[in-house]
Amino acid sequence: MITARLTSNINFQQIEKEIKQKTDKVMKINAEKVKEKAKKLAPKKSGKLAGSIEVQRLAQSNYSVGSDLDYAGFVEFGTRKMRARPYLYPAFLEETRGIINELNELITG
Repeated sequence: MITARLTSNINFQQIEKEIKQKTDKVMKINAEKVKEKAKKLAPKKSGKLAGSIEVQRLAQSNYSVGSDLDYAGFVEFGTRKMRARPYLYPAFLEETRGIINELNELITG
């Protein structure tokens, strides 16, 4: 009988750690891009809304972009008496392709 043994010295835990770190970095950078774009698109009557838009890290590779102002949602989606003036969703849509491309590049090398 004859056998061949194939072994690997690949450190998968290290690779996983590096991928997680790089993915988190990509997501953070793009969350900041969404924030900056949303600030540009936000109505500027007083500037308070644009100034309140921030990025919050929720978990690894998980970020939230938004405003804690009570009326932020009313501006984004409108009310019965006020038309919508979206700023956050358009900013997200504009940056989505970049996020996908950067993550794809990270995966494929």
